[in-house]
Amino acid sequence: MTPANDNRPASFDAAILALLPAAEAFIARREFDAQKREDILQLAVERALTNWERYPGTYSLKTWFIWQVRKVLEQDRAAARRDPSTTAVEVPLALADREPSAEDFAASIIHDVPQERRGMVLSLVAGKTLREIAAEEGVCHQAIASRMDTLRAQLRRLDARNDDRKAA
Repeated sequence: MTPANDNRPASFDAAILALLPAAEAFIARREFDAQKREDILQLAVERALTNWERYPGTYSLKTWFIWQVRKVLEQDRAAARRDPSTTAVEVPLALADREPSAEDFAASIIHDVPQERRGMVLSLVAGKTLREIAAEEGVCHQAIASRMDTLRAQLRRLDARNDDRKAA
């Protein structure tokens, strides 16, 4: 990949490379397909290196880079919503005729989570801790942990029902 701007400092490139493990972990929590994760990471690095002059320096480079990763993920998801058969990141045709993935299963059952609990679940998926969610909801973190235990039990029951349907 050639840099978009020859004036970009080498230290910026080195700092972005040092942040790749954090970006990979961030993407892995949101995308299950390994090839798609790699494609998203490549697009995010390209975006960061292209837009390096837009980094204001008022907050950490890690925060800015993760926002670049988020933008790529949002673009990919927006493209999938517009046309589910295509995404911003090309998906191999072999994956189109596959068994539903864990992500497909999670998406199919999230509608079974009570509406008032979906925000909590999505906050956890987004990487917030139980304490952060508790602070937002104005309850102790044990209450959030209890709610999560209840939801996990519900999801296990749904999973068991799904397994029973497959066996039938």
